[in-house]
Amino acid sequence: MKIARLIATLGLLVTSMTLVLASSTFAATGASFDFSLSNPGLIHLYPGGNGGNTLTVTLVSGSSQRVVLSCTDGLPSGAFCFFNPGVSMPSYSSHLTIAAGSSVPTGRYTITVSGVSGVLSHTTQFTLLVTPAPALGGTSTPVDTLGLIIPYISPILLLVSAAVAIAVAVHFGRVRPVLK
Repeated sequence: MKIARLIATLGLLVTSMTLVLASSTFAATGASFDFSLSNPGLIHLYPGGNGGNTLTVTLVSGSSQRVVLSCTDGLPSGAFCFFNPGVSMPSYSSHLTIAAGSSVPTGRYTITVSGVSGVLSHTTQFTLLVTPAPALGGTSTPVDTLGLIIPYISPILLLVSAAVAIAVAVHFGRVRPVLK
């Protein structure tokens, strides 16, 4: 009789634990909050400049909770990241701006952005491409001096040639000057 009672008690205990585990599993998968992060993948900038892209924070399941965004890895020395907004409740878009100081080294960097809500954390990555700024003034082109002065000379030449034509016409009697 003691063994039967022991088996019955253990069976009830195992059944109770199974129910507790089953209800905990349902609570964890059916109603818990989750989100995802995504981004377009590339920001290009010059040292001393800035660039940006848009991160999307999407509600995957559960009731929306605040998600805090931050750059957690990969930023070169002298670069800073800013989010607008930096904290919100999914689903939403946040504009990410990376500002680079003039001393930021050129190169390709993999930047990690983290979204954190309580103990839940997700990341997304994109490439930051820092290239040398283009040279000021563009390419060197030889200067055509005559091409630069012709626009100023041509009105003068037009007046001179008109005056010569009138003088020739008056001299040969084709045109009479009118004097008052």
